[in-house]
Amino acid sequence: MSSLKQIEANRRNALKSTGPTTPEGKERSRRNALRHGLTAETVIATLEDAEDYEAFEAAVTSDYDAESAVERELVLRLASVLWRLRRATGIETALFESVTAEPGNLEHGSSRPTRGSRTLGSKSITPGSNTTI
Repeated sequence: MSSLKQIEANRRNALKSTGPTTPEGKERSRRNALRHGLTAETVIATLEDAEDYEAFEAAVTSDYDAESAVERELVLRLASVLWRLRRATGIETALFESVTAEPGNLEHGSSRPTRGSRTLGSKSITPGSNTTI
């Protein structure tokens, strides 16, 4: 249990901790935990265009004849999930490309598989490749 002296010291220290004060600092700290955007509160990440999302949402919405509030909410949720799935696919593609572009990976056609690839029998398969078995 904290002593009265510790509680008073914590209160004094809390007065010194005001957090960001400028609009830029507040905006930056708001995104401190942003990593991939898949669980973000907002659908649009900082590198995405809000107009693109609005057009995508309108296209998805126009495909459905939502009559109730629940149906409209489900259609909006569908647009959000599809948008995030597109983002995840882009992240996945970039990740695989960065792994295959790292120094130390062997060139295509080498007898040894590159990092991230799997061997099935005599075939080496890299995730995302169009290799058929």
